[in-house]
Amino acid sequence: MKTVTRRYSRKQRRWVKNRLAIPDPSENVYFYPLDTSHPEHWDKEVSQPARDLCSAFLSGELVRETVKDVHRPDNKRTLLSCSSCNVICDCEISFKTHISSKRHKKRTASQRNLLSRPS
Repeated sequence: MKTVTRRYSRKQRRWVKNRLAIPDPSENVYFYPLDTSHPEHWDKEVSQPARDLCSAFLSGELVRETVKDVHRPDNKRTLLSCSSCNVICDCEISFKTHISSKRHKKRTASQRNLLSRPS
C-alpha cells in the first residue's frame, strides 16, 4: 500500500511541477508546500499551517518564510508546434515532453514507414 501511495504522491508532485501554468512570466506565483508524508502528524504539519496560511491570506498578509517561488525563468513562453502530431505547445518544457512521449514516437515511426514503402 505504501508503494502505491508513494507513487501517487510522486505523480502529483510531477504534475504540479510540470503543469502549473504561469500566465505572465513577470508575475510570481507562490506555492505553499505542506508535508503530508506522515499522517500521524497531520494536525501539526498540515492542518495548522494550512489554517495559518488561510488566516494570513484573508487578512491580506503574505507569509514569506514558507513561500516557494515557482517562477521558472528557464521555461521560455513561445509557441512550438509538432507538424507530425498536429500539436501546439506553449513552452519549451512541454514541447520536449511531447517529443519524448510514446504518442509522438509512435506517430513519427508510422509516418516514416509510410514514406519508406515502395509505391
